[in-house]
Formats: sequence, structure tokens, C-alpha cells
Amino acid sequence: CPSIPEAREAMIRGHEIAARHTPRIDYVMLLPGDVAGCDCGKCRPWALTYYQLAVETAQAIHKYHPKAKVFFSNQEFRTEANRLLFDRFYRDKSPEFAGYAYGPGSSENSFYGYVKPNPAFDRYPGVYPGSAFLKSRLNYLAPGQQVLAFMDIGHWKRSQTGVAELDPAWSETYERRSFNACPVRLGRVWREVLPYIEHGIGYSESIFDDFSKFFTLRLLWSPEFSDRQITREYAAFYCGENVAELLTDAIFLHERNVEQAMLPNGENILKCHRMVEEAYRKMAAPYRRNNWRFDLFRQRAAFDAWMWTRMDAQKRVYDRVLTQLSGKVPSAGQVKRMIAELEEAGRIPALKPYREIMQRTDDALDAAAGLRSIALKRLDSRPDQVGAGWLIARLKEIAAAPDEAAARKLCDAVVNYDRVGELEYYDNCGTPGEMPHFDPKSGEVYYGSGRMVRDSRPSQRSYNFSSEALDGLRFVYPAVDPKAAYKVEFTYPNPDGVTFALNSPNEFEVYANGRLLGRCVPNNMHFVNPTSKEPGRERRLLSPASEKPEDFTRFSLDIPAEVTASGGEVAIEFRKVPGRAVSTCISEIWLKKR
Repeated sequence: CPSIPEAREAMIRGHEIAARHTPRIDYVMLLPGDVAGCDCGKCRPWALTYYQLAVETAQAIHKYHPKAKVFFSNQEFRTEANRLLFDRFYRDKSPEFAGYAYGPGSSENSFYGYVKPNPAFDRYPGVYPGSAFLKSRLNYLAPGQQVLAFMDIGHWKRSQTGVAELDPAWSETYERRSFNACPVRLGRVWREVLPYIEHGIGYSESIFDDFSKFFTLRLLWSPEFSDRQITREYAAFYCGENVAELLTDAIFLHERNVEQAMLPNGENILKCHRMVEEAYRKMAAPYRRNNWRFDLFRQRAAFDAWMWTRMDAQKRVYDRVLTQLSGKVPSAGQVKRMIAELEEAGRIPALKPYREIMQRTDDALDAAAGLRSIALKRLDSRPDQVGAGWLIARLKEIAAAPDEAAARKLCDAVVNYDRVGELEYYDNCGTPGEMPHFDPKSGEVYYGSGRMVRDSRPSQRSYNFSSEALDGLRFVYPAVDPKAAYKVEFTYPNPDGVTFALNSPNEFEVYANGRLLGRCVPNNMHFVNPTSKEPGRERRLLSPASEKPEDFTRFSLDIPAEVTASGGEVAIEFRKVPGRAVSTCISEIWLKKR
């Protein structure tokens, strides 16, 4: 907390020590978000506390490197915080700053796009609102100050390349460090900001970003080059002129594949794999030998083909089992056969050739660069993308039911899990195309981080969430039956392993058309007070070691009749409890008749 004098002194002293022992410093970017920042009462408003702290940090650096260029930023600031920060900067025009660091393709300046956009910049059609925002910020810079564009080219799940939504089948499978060439999106976002910037940086985390690094540097050096020219130059230089066209076509196809749902796009996924393998066969021997750049793409193309082939096989069996469960209650023998079919669908012989390529290229990458694919390493420990594991667990419950009536009830629950009746609604949150009632201005979409329970449904794991900069999630339903009594049911996925404050105390209240329905406290959010007996002071979240966290929490709240009596629109909102929540997070929601 920089409002504590001793803490502030230690922070500044740390920067000063680092500057003294660093032989050369050209650029410094000071970020107010991500893992930075304090939200205590003394630090509010954080925008102004950050600004003064950044000035003092720059002064400490300039003691030893007076020519170092220090850039301030507004990462993860709301619209009001932006106004405070830039008004102060405009008034002071501090000589400590060389300029402003901006995240291309972001929302005002969340580097990952999850800050609520300013309506003032939504009226410009055809391009990202960010360019309008950036152009307006130039009015605040003093003569000689610069804009540094900092794009996170390696954080592909929530990068600044314009991907607002991803099929969870992609985002759950592939880690942040995965081959994911996207020349069209990278080119579009960089070109948007080129007229306004002096410098550009493509932030990377591993060799898996090699194509994105090449593309970014080449475009910044030669902005007149087209996306295809740059991509082809990369393919020709590292893989040979004779396969350059083929590989360029494959990279552009790969980008289009990732932008679509995986399961219905099998033809193009398999085609991309075949194109990459054809290029491998045609490459001259010197290019094939120890070519880790090509191995990155080859591994990914085989991985995609493996994923789709398994999903296709599992989905066909999954649908057949659901059809059988909608009929007579299956016998113990029939349940056993269903389970065997579901398990076999995940290991059909057609998967073996893809897996062999994935493993061979992984060994080659390890030998060349000491880096393996995390996605491949974790593949067998993760749940499937269809829900076969979930269905197997339900079948075992049906087989263990005490009588036929109980088994029938379990069968109906499985078959009708996401089915709703007339003027009832269901949203599979976080899954593109399956959340029609979600208000996208209220939050963001799942990007493959959280609780991945092996026997869970994909719909339970994917979610919408609101970040710290947003008030909470909102779902709007067009009409209800005025004569019926309604309830809202929803799943809280208890996400863990998420860095953006989802695994934090997240109490929230639920409203229907502004009417409070109730407050929800997820079961695995356990509060203790380690330093005070007063329940309202210094509360901290700890997970009790004696209890296993619940995988998914299902809530149900009745909606008062007066809310639905008109039969019109119903808006369900999940609002954070002040001081008790950082984010809201919902994976499924039903608006149903009681």
C-alpha cells in the first residue's frame, strides 16, 4: 500500500536500487493494473495515487539514468479514473514522463479489453473505438512526448487482437503459451494505431509466439506490406520457397478455424492439418531438420485435428445415449454398455496418428529449445469438450438408483438438463452463440481458466464474468408468462487458478428488474479474520484446509409475481456486494416457471 509511508519508501527504494545496478535503461513502462494497485480507502482514487507514485518512481530511475524514457499508463481504469488521470497529467505535464503507453485493440486501456468502454467513443463505426480514444489522448501530451503501443501478442486468449469470444473447446485446450498465428487480426489492430504512435512493442512469452514476433516487427518496419506478404516471407525464409504459398494458405486457414466453433468446422480443421503435412513432405531436407518454427505449427495442426476427431466421436455417442435415456429406464447391462461406448469414443484408433505427430514434435521442440507444450502435457488430465465424463458419472448414478422411479427421475434430469419450455430461457454462459440474453456491456466471456473437473459438463465450466472495473453481470429476457410464477436458477463455477480476481471473495446480490431477490455467498468462499475479532475489519479469504471446495454451486431464487405480472421484459442482474466482492461469475442461468 503506497499510502503507508514505510511501504511507499520501500517501493521507491527498490526501483532506485534496480536502476543503480542496471548498466543501461532505455524504456520503463509503469502499469497501474494487472498485479499492481491498492484499493484501500487511503489510496482512493487509485488513479491519482498511481500518478504521484509513478512520478516519484520516475524520479528515482532518473537519478541514475536521466535519459531513460518512462511511460505512464491507465491499465484497467474506468472512464471516471481515466478522466482524473489525464486531467492531472495535462495540468502537470511532468517532465519525468516521456509519454503514454497504450494497449492496441483494448477498451480505453485495459490491456486485455475488459474495461467498460466509454460511450463517447462508441459512435465511430468500422474501426475499434480505441483509435478514437487514443487520438483524443494525444491532446494531453506535451510537445516531444510520445505514445508507446504495447501489445500482448502472446496472451492469445484475451489478447488485443480483437477476439472477443472463443469457443471453450479452443480456450480450455490451449494454454496461454501456444502456437496461434493470427496475421489478419494482428495486422488490423497494429495498423489502427500506427498513425498515432512513435514506438511499438509486441510482448511475448515464449517461442510459441515466434510468428507473431516476426509479423509485428516486419509490419512496424514496413507498414506498406500486406498481411499475406509478411506471412509468406516468414514461410519462405524458414521453410523454403517451394512450400511458401501452401504454408501461407494454411496459416490463414488456421486463423479462420480458431475464430469459429470447433465441432461444426471439422472439414477445415482436418484440411489445415493435411496442408501442413503436405508442406512437411515437400520441404527440402535442410529445412526439415531441426526446424522448431515449423514444428510449432505442425504440432498445433495435428493437435487441432486430434481434438476435433475426438469431439466428433464422443458427440455422436453422447447424443445416442441421451436418446436412449429418454425412452425406457435402461437396465444395469445397458448402462454398462453405454459407459463403455462413451469411454471408447475418447480413444478411437483414428486418434493415434495425430497423437504420434504431437508427441514427436514435442520431443523435437524440447531438444531444440527446452520447451514443451503445456497443453499437451495436461491434455489427459483435463475433462473432455463434449461432456462424456459428466454423462458417465450420471449413468453410474442411474445404475445405483434404489428403484425405477428414482432412476426415471435421474434419466429425466440428464435428458432435460438444458431444455426449457415456452417463455422459459437458458443461457450457456461463456459459449458463443449459446448465451443470447447476456448483455455484453456488463462483462466478459470465458477464456479457459477455472475449475476443470473431469466429470463436469462444458456448460458448467464456461462462464461470463465481470472484472473489478464493472458493476456486475446482466441478462435480459424479452417476455414472460404473466400468469406464471417464475424463478431464476444459476450455476456459480467456483473458478480457481484465475489471476484476474475471480478466485476472491465474491459475494453478490441478484436483482430482477431492480428488485432484490437475494444475496449469494458461494460455498467455498470461506472468510476468516486473522488479526481482529471484529467481523467487519481486515477480513481475508482463506480456503479451509479441512474442507474440499465445492466444484459448482447451484442457486435458485424465486421472482416476485409483481415483477413478471406485466409479461414484459425481465432483466436479471448480478451485482457485487461492496467490500465483499471483486468479480461476479456465472456459468449457467435458467429463467423458469416454478
